[in-house]
Amino acid sequence: MIKRYKALKRVNKKRKAKRDAGRDPVRVQHLHDLGCIVCLRTTGTWVACTIHHTRQGMGMGMRNDDAHAIGLCPDHHQEGGHGITIHAGQETFEAIFGTETELLAATNDYFVARGWPV
Repeated sequence: MIKRYKALKRVNKKRKAKRDAGRDPVRVQHLHDLGCIVCLRTTGTWVACTIHHTRQGMGMGMRNDDAHAIGLCPDHHQEGGHGITIHAGQETFEAIFGTETELLAATNDYFVARGWPV
């Protein structure tokens, strides 16, 4: 029983290390400070945001690391209607507000302008 417990403990450490790879709490805090990138670009106002990890280069059920994350308000992330939120009609959303890659580039430009690490 003790051998099995130690083996499970080793496996859990490996899973935690894999899960924590790519996490950047400083960038995430700066994303929250910046707010929703779509609202900032369209209206010039700050709106509290949640973190959206872009899907570029990722398979189903996988999440990109924090270096490929953008801030989106609830309306633009999950709660708005078709074309307003990225998770309901992504093609329409991207036609109106820009692709995930363009929004990530805009986010990084704001970071550079404020002297934050990208």
